[in-house]
Amino acid sequence: MNTRHLTWVAIFLIITASAACGPTAPASPAPPSTDVVIQLSWTPNIEFAGIFAAVKQGFYSAEGLNVVIPPSGFSEDGSYISAIDKVLSGEAQFGITEGGDLLLARADGKDLVAVMSIYQRNPITLVSLAEKGIVRPADLVGHTVDMTFKTMPLYMALLRSQGIDPASVDTRSRTDPSTAPLLNGSADVIDGWVTNEVVELIAQGYDINTIMLSDYGIDAYPNLIFTTQAIVNSNPDLVQRFVRATIKGLQAVVTDPNSAAELALAYNDQLVLEAQKSGMQRALTLLNPSGSQPGRMTDATWEFMHRVLVDQGVIAEPIDFRKAYTTRFVDQAYASS
Repeated sequence: MNTRHLTWVAIFLIITASAACGPTAPASPAPPSTDVVIQLSWTPNIEFAGIFAAVKQGFYSAEGLNVVIPPSGFSEDGSYISAIDKVLSGEAQFGITEGGDLLLARADGKDLVAVMSIYQRNPITLVSLAEKGIVRPADLVGHTVDMTFKTMPLYMALLRSQGIDPASVDTRSRTDPSTAPLLNGSADVIDGWVTNEVVELIAQGYDINTIMLSDYGIDAYPNLIFTTQAIVNSNPDLVQRFVRATIKGLQAVVTDPNSAAELALAYNDQLVLEAQKSGMQRALTLLNPSGSQPGRMTDATWEFMHRVLVDQGVIAEPIDFRKAYTTRFVDQAYASS
């Protein structure tokens, strides 16, 4: 066989092999990138670690979302940056707020809808120095209690549920947001988050007692992710993609809480890593309580929040609280996973 014949045989074999392999499938096109703004309810910390993880690990980008996290907390002029205002103005598609604030907004005619929750149990706890011996609600009687205005409805619901006469407790509106009133003796009890003030006090070496409100069935969502009903109606696919990616971020946080704490520092260099790690460990049961899944909301918790606000006159008249939230996007995210 001459060289020329060998060449044609080689070409024939290459063509035959290529045909056997079939045509090369075109690569799946990447989803178009959509800018999405989410307004946090407070300065960056572990509370928002699920969002930070979804950005870092590419869960949002895999859904074609370029998520922007603008400044939060207070603006340069000292005014509070309201996630509700930002979403209503269209400056953000999503925001984070408390369940009570969202219900108040609904009562005021603002068409906002919660699509998932970050913490499913409330981190609010009543904190006291151990030397006071306050370990259960009945021990509050005769003591001075400083409560922030947002905790007050839940605190009053706790007293009512335990049959405690509010007049038997010296309850005052809390004006100092720090732990100083507890430490200087001007208050026997203050409200705080188990992931924040409790961690701070323990790190400083104080021996403390806590009364977790949710342990007594007093619960409310502290950090809901919400949008407008108009966005839910006009662009449900955007909402679904955002919820799906955020759930993956929450799951990543539960799987690796220490890395999640480190992520918080990337967004706020004023944080202390060890405190964030400790807070993250305490947050795990809030993010992923037994019998649930990250992101879930329940009708029972929404009904309870609404009843507390109506009973205490925070909301003048009952509203259709079921329009304040939808579980369809979380349900679909888990159904398709």
